[in-house]
Amino acid sequence: MEQTSLAILAEIKIKINPYHTDKQQAAISAGTMDKKMYIRTRCSTADYLALFPNAKKFPLQRDADSKLPLRKRNRFKKTNKIFEKSFQSVAELEEIFGSNWYIVFNGTSVGFVLPPVTFRLNSTRIFSHATCLSHELEKSFLVEKSTESTYTSLSITMYRGSLSRWGTWNDTKECYDESQWEEEMKGLQKNNPAICTNRLSHKKIKRNLV
Repeated sequence: MEQTSLAILAEIKIKINPYHTDKQQAAISAGTMDKKMYIRTRCSTADYLALFPNAKKFPLQRDADSKLPLRKRNRFKKTNKIFEKSFQSVAELEEIFGSNWYIVFNGTSVGFVLPPVTFRLNSTRIFSHATCLSHELEKSFLVEKSTESTYTSLSITMYRGSLSRWGTWNDTKECYDESQWEEEMKGLQKNNPAICTNRLSHKKIKRNLV
């Protein structure tokens, strides 16, 4: 379990780096807030349940072929959520990741996790199948031979923030004092779950009005 938690924590720290680079190779500088982040990594069911024994379980759904249109009957890959555990406070995860797990420094900036943090275990089924070589629609979907393989993976969703450590100039010490970033971070961590809930409600209302 320790190796699994250390590997997950390393992935999290990469994402909350205050100078994290996104897919477009654009640097996210310190001072940005409330950026949603995603992490996907391999994880076994045993390792997941060792970390989150009280996670909510979801039934594995298997669609009846007769209910699916022809074009969807022979899908190559299908992913289902089988477990999920959400945390509204970073302190709840200190038992797993250690104290101050949610902070990372990079030079004069600091990055941190903003809750909520959600850990999902997904099951992915891979269908290797060969269909009939026919131009007729019905026959073209007939599977002549197939094999199936399955793997599980961990999906993490969370938010990140970053702040500058530069404070005001101290004439006595002849250097800059540390800013009050820790106090500001705690305020952001406390308020972000409610902000996310309100934003989600707003999106649902807007979607219903369209």
